[in-house]
Amino acid sequence: MKLSATLFSALALMLFISILPAQAQQASVLFPAQTDAAFESQWRVIVTDVDDNVVADSLFTSQETVGFEGDLASEILFYSISPYPPLAQRVIRTEGSRAFAALSDLIDLSALDDFGLPVDFDADVDLINLDVAPGTSVELAAQNLRIELPEEILDLIDLPTGITLGDSVDIDISLNYERLQPRNFNNSLGVFTAEGGRLALNLDVTLTVVVPIFGPQPFTIPILESFGPEFYMAEGFGLVYEELPPTSIAIVLSIFDINQPIADINGSIYEKQSLTEVPGTSIPAPGNAEIAGLISLHPNYPNPFNPTTNLVFELSESAQVLIEVFDLQGRRVAVAASAGFSSGAHHLPFDASALASGMYSYRVTATGNQSGVQTTAFGRFTVLK
Repeated sequence: MKLSATLFSALALMLFISILPAQAQQASVLFPAQTDAAFESQWRVIVTDVDDNVVADSLFTSQETVGFEGDLASEILFYSISPYPPLAQRVIRTEGSRAFAALSDLIDLSALDDFGLPVDFDADVDLINLDVAPGTSVELAAQNLRIELPEEILDLIDLPTGITLGDSVDIDISLNYERLQPRNFNNSLGVFTAEGGRLALNLDVTLTVVVPIFGPQPFTIPILESFGPEFYMAEGFGLVYEELPPTSIAIVLSIFDINQPIADINGSIYEKQSLTEVPGTSIPAPGNAEIAGLISLHPNYPNPFNPTTNLVFELSESAQVLIEVFDLQGRRVAVAASAGFSSGAHHLPFDASALASGMYSYRVTATGNQSGVQTTAFGRFTVLK
C-alpha cells in the first residue's frame, strides 16, 4: 500500500512539473548568439493602409549585433537591428526571462502629439516574457492625465450653437502584454518554432460637453483600442516576425453626429528572410573579466561614457602592451596603447572623441619582458554621445 501511494505521488509530481510553465527559461536563448557577435540579415516588409491596400512591399538589409550592456556581472544582453525602417534601429534587451524594449521604440504615437494629446510612457515594456503562460494577459502600466483642452481638438469639433466644450480633457491610458502561443514557421530560414508576445495600448479621452439646462456632460471617446504590435523571436534567429495592424484615430461623438478623423496609422509586417554571421566578429563570452597570468583586466570606468574613459588592467611583470579597439563588425577603429608598462595596476585614459556612439570591444595583448609570455584579454565599453 505504501509503495502504491509513493508511486502515485511520484506520478502526480511528474505530471505537475510537466504542465508548469518554463519559469527558469532565459529569454537570452532567443538571441542569435550568447557572445558578442554581428550578423547580416535580410527582411521583407509589407506596409498596408487602413483599407488593407498594400502601400509598399520591399526588402532591406540590416546589421544585427548582440552584446552586453553596463556591468558584465549584470548579465543584461542587448540585441540591435540597424536599420529597421522607418526606425534607425530596433533595440531589444533581455534580463532573466524577459525580452524588452522602450515603448517609444515600438509604437510611433507622434500622430497623437500633433493633436495635443501627450502619451509618453518612459518605460521598458515586454516583447517576450517567458514567466507568463501563453494566452495570459498582464497589465504593464496605467496612467490617468488631465490636461487643458488642446486647441487642435477644439478646432476640429463643430458643436451646435449654444453647446461648448469644457476647459480640460481626461486621458486614460493602459498598456497590456499578452504572451502568444508559440508559432511554427516554415520559410526561407527553415522550419522552426518562435515565442510570441503582443502589446495592447488602450487610450480613452473624456471630453466635457456643456449643454444648456443639463450642464456639463462627460463623453468618453475610445481613441485607441488594443493597439500595438506582436513579436516573434526564435532561438538562434532573434526577432523573426513583427506585425502591426493598421488603425484609424478619430473623435466620434455620435450624439452630435461628429466623426472627425485625426490620423491613419499604416500597418506593417516584417519577416526575416536570412541571417548570416559576419566572420571574425564573435569574441569570448563574459565571465573572464580577470585572466590569470600576466594580465588581469578590470571594467573600464565610467561606462557608458563620453568622450573619455579609463581602461584598467594589472600586470604581474613589466610588459609590452597593445590595446586595440574594435567595432561590432570586427574592424579595428583605434589603438588605445602600444607601449611598455611596468608591473602593477594601470588606469589608462582613452579618448573616444573620434568614435561614433555604440558598443565596442577592446583587446589587450601583453608580452612579458622577463618571461616572454603573451596573454590576451578582452573588454567592452559603450560610447554615448
